[in-house]
Amino acid sequence: MIALFHSRPGHLDPFCSCVVLVFALIAGSCGGDGDPVPSVDAADEAGDVADGDASLDDGSSPITDDVDVDRPDSGADAADVPADLDPDTAEDSGADSAETPVCVTAGTVCSEHDECCSAQCLPEPNGVTRCAVACETADDCRDGWSCVDRVSGFSTVAVCVAPWLCESCEVDGSCGGPRDRCIVLGGDTVCARACGGPSGCPDGWVCDAVETADGGGDDQCVPESGLCIGCLDEDEDGYGEGAECLDVDCDDADPDRNPGAEETCNRRDDDCDGEVDEDLVHEENPCGGCAPLSRGGAPATPCGTCDSGAWACTDDLASTECIGDLGGVLLNACGGCSELTETLGALCGTCDSGAWACDGADDLVCAGDFGDDAYNPCGGCTDLLGQPEEACGACLSGAWECDGLDAVMCEGDLGRDALNACLGCAELENEPGTPCGTCDSGTWVCDGHDAVTCDGDLGLDAYGDCGRCPPCE
Repeated sequence: MIALFHSRPGHLDPFCSCVVLVFALIAGSCGGDGDPVPSVDAADEAGDVADGDASLDDGSSPITDDVDVDRPDSGADAADVPADLDPDTAEDSGADSAETPVCVTAGTVCSEHDECCSAQCLPEPNGVTRCAVACETADDCRDGWSCVDRVSGFSTVAVCVAPWLCESCEVDGSCGGPRDRCIVLGGDTVCARACGGPSGCPDGWVCDAVETADGGGDDQCVPESGLCIGCLDEDEDGYGEGAECLDVDCDDADPDRNPGAEETCNRRDDDCDGEVDEDLVHEENPCGGCAPLSRGGAPATPCGTCDSGAWACTDDLASTECIGDLGGVLLNACGGCSELTETLGALCGTCDSGAWACDGADDLVCAGDFGDDAYNPCGGCTDLLGQPEEACGACLSGAWECDGLDAVMCEGDLGRDALNACLGCAELENEPGTPCGTCDSGTWVCDGHDAVTCDGDLGLDAYGDCGRCPPCE
């Protein structure tokens, strides 16, 4: 009965759990050494903890078909049953069968299918088992890998699997998916691929009716040559698919990428181990990359406008980018980063004779300042009514003198006393009101403010009968 199971500790298909339970009850009742029959509870607990993959007598698995996974032969005995399934030990395990495990993502190292979110834990060409990547077509998978439908419980899931074509086999279960068969080819039994699967037949392979290892027949993808010898190596680097290849190639279009290549700093997986530029750190790359920074400054140092940002490593560790730069928001009126102490364009200097102007991006200068030349003659800033010592007042009888710093006064102004009889400032030739003309027949009168004229002069008519000025005697 034990030989029906793919023995992997801690995992059984629901159908297999029932078989283990029956087996546990029978084994307990038939024990020849007097051991007590295990209780139904203990058997239930063992069934809950265990979860394996059932295998048919020919080695194939209706539940999962793993690549390169060791399967127990039909001669397995009770000693091959994992300790987890022993009712005596299950009671002390402390395992909580009701607790739902958390699955891990694709690419994570695993040992069992139910650890993985994709429900498939498969070996890779380097021997490491990882959670498989879910796929729809081969385009979703790594170069050279296939998108294959695999059974998971009572359903199927399409995942990316490593190349297995032409690998030696004895049963179908050693080959990719449930429809991929172990066939007879060139006298050997090797793995083939089902025609019409998600990945189809690879280049150099054709769909043909072939004999299967179990004596039947099926349509499978087989080499056009009809033989699985040599090495299908498109980039001629010695790595590819076939018995004579050095190993499976992860990129058969690039001879510089294969399991024997040395990992170099190029943001690629050169040695086909699933990692990029691993263990290559350049001493001049503070981000941990394998080459000096291609651009940017040291991480966490200021950058950007007015040092408002900070350099941060990019995801590829090849450079840094300025994060948090506020741009022109922080610039002053002159386009710089310093805080200006004055307002651009405001008046400045002696008597506000200048105005603040940019002196570069971070400073101001008082442009147009007249200095001492801006002061008036009295030492102030106000425009004076007159200049000191200049004449002022009525008929310029006074002189301007400073009255403080910003005013003048007319000192010595005679006012009306400075005016002539005609209210002017000029000196009159004759006094208004005095006689003038022939025989004083007229009178001097004002002719404006600064002149007089003889008004009423009778001329010759002023003479008397005697021919001269009266009185005539």
